Amino acid sequence: MKAFDSMDEYGSTDTNTDFGTNDLMYMKKLLLGLEKVVDEISLSNDSAKFNGSYVFELLGQAEINHGNHGVVIDLLMKMIEWLSTTSNSPFQRTGAALDKLQYFLKVVFYMDKCTFEQHVKNVAECYKLYVTLEKQQQQKRVDSWLTKSDSHGKSDGKVVNFWCFNPGFGMKGLVNEGVHCVIVTSGTLSPLPPLIAELGIPVDVTLENGHVISKNQVTAKRGNQRASQGERRQLPRHPCIPPISVADFMHPTN
Repeated sequence: MKAFDSMDEYGSTDTNTDFGTNDLMYMKKLLLGLEKVVDEISLSNDSAKFNGSYVFELLGQAEINHGNHGVVIDLLMKMIEWLSTTSNSPFQRTGAALDKLQYFLKVVFYMDKCTFEQHVKNVAECYKLYVTLEKQQQQKRVDSWLTKSDSHGKSDGKVVNFWCFNPGFGMKGLVNEGVHCVIVTSGTLSPLPPLIAELGIPVDVTLENGHVISKNQVTAKRGNQRASQGERRQLPRHPCIPPISVADFMHPTN
C-alpha cells in the first residue's frame, strides 16, 4: 500500500506500472460497491440460493457488467502482476484475493462465442448461485496488531459460490475452442447413454464393458447407518465404521 500511496497524480511510481491513481480509485469504488451488494443479501438459515443468472444482477448493482467487465479484468491482472513482481517481503500481500476475483469474472462472462442474451440463458440453465456465511477459521497464531479480536467467534462475512451443475456447459466450451479429440475414461461410466446426454457433445466412438462386480457379490448389512458422506466423517465414531464393516463382511455366513 505504501507503493500505491506514493503514486503521483499521473500514476507514476519508482516502479513502472500500467495503471495509475485514477485506476486504483476506480477499482476501489467497484470493490466497495461489490462488498456492499453482497453484505445486503439476506440469508435464511445462514444461506441463500439463487438462479445462476442472478450473478449478472448482483455484479450489475456493483457497476460490473457486460460492457466493462473486460476493462475490470484487465486492470485486475495488471495489479496482480505488479503486486507479485514488487513483493520484497514474504509477509507482503501478493494479490491472491484479486486473482480469485478476476478468475470469477472470467467464468461469469465466458460467453463461448454466443450473444450475451444467449449466454445469460445458458448460465440460468447450468449454474446456481449460493451465498453462505463465511466460516470462522481457527488461527494457530494470534498477532494482536494483525488480527481483530472476535469475542463471539462468528464471522459476519459472506461467501458467494457460483457452481456449474451441467458438464455440457464446459464440454461445449472445449469444442468451440477447437479441441480435436476428447477422451473420457473411468470405471464407473456405464451406462453410457445418460452420460453422453449430459455431456451435450457428439460422441462418435464408445467402448463399454459390463460391470466387474456381479450381483451375488453385493452384500447389504442391516443395522446402524454406515454411510460415509463428508458431513459424517467428522463424527467421533466414523473412523471405526469402515474396519467394522469389513470385519462383518468377512465373517462366515451361517
